[in-house]
Amino acid sequence: MADQRVDALLGPLVDKQDRIRRAPSLPDASLESLFGDYTLRHAHATTAIEGNTLTVHEAQEVLEAGTTIPGKSLGNTSRLSMRTPHGSGCAKRSARASRSSNTPGWRSTGG
Repeated sequence: MADQRVDALLGPLVDKQDRIRRAPSLPDASLESLFGDYTLRHAHATTAIEGNTLTVHEAQEVLEAGTTIPGKSLGNTSRLSMRTPHGSGCAKRSARASRSSNTPGWRSTGG
């Protein structure tokens, strides 16, 4: 009796797990772009909570060029830089991908 209940509960989960396993994976370039975009947006959002006034586009410039934005405090830049993995190039890849996209947010990349 207990086995039937467990099977009834787990059956749909196992079916979904199998469906996920059969799904095609994304090309590496798409995964890199998505990870870079996530890294940039996470860094921006978590520093905005702390009072950072940079826009997402300004944050891209800071992380890509390593400079400050005129009229913004140095604290904005340093808080943002602390939230990204150093040396990974994630923010630079994300910034390049964003500039080549006509649609902000989600974008597709060549595989």
